[in-house]
Amino acid sequence: MKRVVRFFVLCAVCLTFLASACTGCKSRTSAPPTGPKTKDSTIAEEIKKRAGEDPAIDIDAIKILVLEGNVTLHGAIPNEEARQRLLTAARSVPGVRTVSDNLELPKIK
Repeated sequence: MKRVVRFFVLCAVCLTFLASACTGCKSRTSAPPTGPKTKDSTIAEEIKKRAGEDPAIDIDAIKILVLEGNVTLHGAIPNEEARQRLLTAARSVPGVRTVSDNLELPKIK
């Protein structure tokens, strides 16, 4: 009977040490960023600046939303060529991860 009790006590002690050793294995810090992070407001301003250089684009008619580097463009754009130039300009800004196109072309009557 004493042997059985000793065996269970020994097992309990071993499990305690094993459990405490495993809890220290997980890293408590997050991974470091992969590169410099650009602020969303900086991204929006740069897109606005680049789009404003195109005379075919009325930047006041375009709404630029940026969240964690994901850009969404809303508003009216005069033609497909201007749309493509705006999308290219937005994608070329450092820090942009994705660009969603919600731009509207004029309706043909």
